[in-house]
Amino acid sequence: MANEILAGSSDFLVASVLEMEILTKLNSLINLRGSPALVDFSPMASRGSLTLAIPLAGWDSLAMTAPGEATGVSNTALDSDQITLTIARQAIQLQVSDELLVSSLGGAMNIERLAQSTVSAYLNRHNDLTVGLFSGVTASAGTSGADLTLDDVIDAMQTLMKANNTDGLYCMLHGQQMADLQNSLRGEGGALSFAAPTAEMIAAKGKGYAGSYLGVDFWVNNRVATANAGADRAGCMWSRGAFGYAEATHPLSALRGSLNPQIVSPVVVEFERTGTSGLNTVIASAFLGVAMVEDARACKIVTDA
Repeated sequence: MANEILAGSSDFLVASVLEMEILTKLNSLINLRGSPALVDFSPMASRGSLTLAIPLAGWDSLAMTAPGEATGVSNTALDSDQITLTIARQAIQLQVSDELLVSSLGGAMNIERLAQSTVSAYLNRHNDLTVGLFSGVTASAGTSGADLTLDDVIDAMQTLMKANNTDGLYCMLHGQQMADLQNSLRGEGGALSFAAPTAEMIAAKGKGYAGSYLGVDFWVNNRVATANAGADRAGCMWSRGAFGYAEATHPLSALRGSLNPQIVSPVVVEFERTGTSGLNTVIASAFLGVAMVEDARACKIVTDA
């Protein structure tokens, strides 16, 4: 037989077709913005400075004494300190050509989708600045080059308890550290167990919430930074008051022309077009600063990467 019309004919088929929906690549979009784990010092707009001075006072460390009968009382010194938090502009720019927008199957690539992605970009920046503080924490648990164990976690808890951290504790670990902890827990006996998160708990505490153990809430975050020239990861355990952040709303009234009216606080999205080149630009800006508020409230956990 001859002259059959077959699928192998290059005149009637293309090598491949493009799915109409652009799927999101796997990522670690973990963020504690708005969580009790971080202190929010916002808003910082219209306060006369980009730097916030945060006073710390040892109110709860004061104690009375017994001066004795007919004896005056001397002044007691108030333990105090001050830290600063400076906000700065955070920004991202994305640019797409007219040709891609025109040819994109089903309009899957469009300006609106690019604008929406800048919100994730802001949350990732917030995340990176927060985990970047962990390496500066003085107290430390874990052993460089060794897998994380339950003993390391308990060491961090005890370090914080000895420093008067009696409130709820939070812990953020890299995925490798959490996997090592799970392996360590498999060999532990007794009635205590790791409480896996329910759907309601994840909805309340955010993506990446991994559950609780001995009263500590755990998050898995693969943006946790490396330490010791990449050999380790520097996770952290802390109580509320260790880290804080501040945001400032963008001066919207000062923007003209290209301001995108669809604003997701505190991110402002603008559009620019270069007609001669056929290029469309999305620019997103936000003002953010993070800082370690009180070093004694945190203990970094440095273990093998």
